Amino acid sequence: MTAANTHLRGPFAWAQDMEYSQSVAANGLLFISGQFGADASGEVVPGGAETQIRATFENLQTVLAASGASLADLVSLRCYLLNGEDYPILKRVRREFIPVEPFPTSVVICVPAFAFAGMLVEIEAVARLAQ
Repeated sequence: MTAANTHLRGPFAWAQDMEYSQSVAANGLLFISGQFGADASGEVVPGGAETQIRATFENLQTVLAASGASLADLVSLRCYLLNGEDYPILKRVRREFIPVEPFPTSVVICVPAFAFAGMLVEIEAVARLAQ
């Protein structure tokens, strides 16, 4: 018999009305829905790629912390960029937030558009949870 998945709706109040779980814990892993550079009200932060990428990692940290995990627990990242020219910025900011090995696996995908106007980046992740 397998253990039930735990669907987590928080920590962002603005996302409570959306029809998805912000994260799901299953079999010792935490699967985190795509995070983007949103402010406390759920609006895309102004200021360009670096500002949005930084806010995205901060939001990812918030979701991880709500489940008792941290960026050090990440095992995989899927990064989506609107503009491939922002990749060096993503690499630099990611290194600030995840400065030491072991690094999570990672893929960067360029996309033609995002769900919300003004979005430049979205990152989904998988982390291990403490047993």
